[in-house]
Amino acid sequence: MPEGYAPSDPAAMASAQNAKKYVKIPDKYKDPATTDLRFEAKGGAETFPIELK
Repeated sequence: MPEGYAPSDPAAMASAQNAKKYVKIPDKYKDPATTDLRFEAKGGAETFPIELK
């Protein structure tokens, strides 16, 4: 939300509160060529805890 924005309806107010929780993800994760995260998906149920550094 732009600084100084004052929403008047409840839905917009909730959105403004959520915007305060935004965490910038480092740029290296937006391109497969620059990220150090790797995961090979196989068939069946799997879990993989991704740790962002």
